[in-house]
Amino acid sequence: MVLFSSVVGIVLVLAMILGREPGVRPLGHPLADQNGWALSTAFSPDGKLMASSSRKGGVWLWDMTDPATPVRIDPALTGPRDGVTSLAFSPDGRILAGGSWDGSIWLWDTADSGAPQPAGRALTDDSGPIWSVAFSADGRTLASGSDDTTVRLWDMTNHARPWQFARLSSDMEFVTSVAFSADNRLLVAAGYSRTIAIWDMADRGAPKRLTQSLPTPATTYVAAFSPNGRLLATGSTDGLVRLWDLAVPEDPHPIGRPLTGHTNRVWSLAFSPDGSTLASSGFDNSVRLWDVNDLSNPEPIGAPLTGYQGWVLSVRFSPNGRVLASTSSDSTIRLWSLP
Repeated sequence: MVLFSSVVGIVLVLAMILGREPGVRPLGHPLADQNGWALSTAFSPDGKLMASSSRKGGVWLWDMTDPATPVRIDPALTGPRDGVTSLAFSPDGRILAGGSWDGSIWLWDTADSGAPQPAGRALTDDSGPIWSVAFSADGRTLASGSDDTTVRLWDMTNHARPWQFARLSSDMEFVTSVAFSADNRLLVAAGYSRTIAIWDMADRGAPKRLTQSLPTPATTYVAAFSPNGRLLATGSTDGLVRLWDLAVPEDPHPIGRPLTGHTNRVWSLAFSPDGSTLASSGFDNSVRLWDVNDLSNPEPIGAPLTGYQGWVLSVRFSPNGRVLASTSSDSTIRLWSLP
């Protein structure tokens, strides 16, 4: 009887352990980029595709039918000859935009993932290298952050004939991050500065720069909105991630304490689709995950994700929140399975 009770107890304990949600774990083997640093990644809105870019200009699509074994769709997309630093899909999933070090923005029609084609001409001007691109939530506007201190706005209502309708001064030496809020109400820019620039986009044709920008204690290279558009995360050269309340854009203010853990500059940030998790990465060769459900006391989730042999330049969640993609200067793309 005692033996039977012990066996039953062991079985119950094992059942409880095996029934727990697994922690974050590598999803398959790292994907090798044969063209140098893996600079950026992005998921299509339906999660069926992932795009990645490299330092030597290569941009690829990946079939994500089985996230554990993504299949690269060859050949590489036609276009850039220099590093594509930032990728973004349009909200309808049809257009992929890529900003390049050569100062061009390439657009591809990915409606037929097996035969993607350039969508019109590449967008060019005298802005210098493009560091960041982002679509507005309605897909009508593409923002780009440039080496010449400006944010350019492009009208995307006609994919074949996009045109630049605004050039916004950021007062930064260069702009490395642009982001729209989910309601299209706000546009923010971060770069080589201790200030985050904020524009009111209520009148899309005449964006209004808010005088109450966000002053930050250290140079801040990246900013990311939460899905509800009220919370902004920023990452800086001091290795800290800061959270800001933008519910009243004219009166932004910090929330809680800075998130500590990174030992070098933070270069990329992304919120999970449900807004409960924040991913951060940077020049300490690691990725960190944060539980931001309780903004008064955000907590790290598990240990840092490591194994990288270089800087982690991009982090992005899949649309269902179950996969985290990261790119690194060690020429790999790593996928992580999330509980």
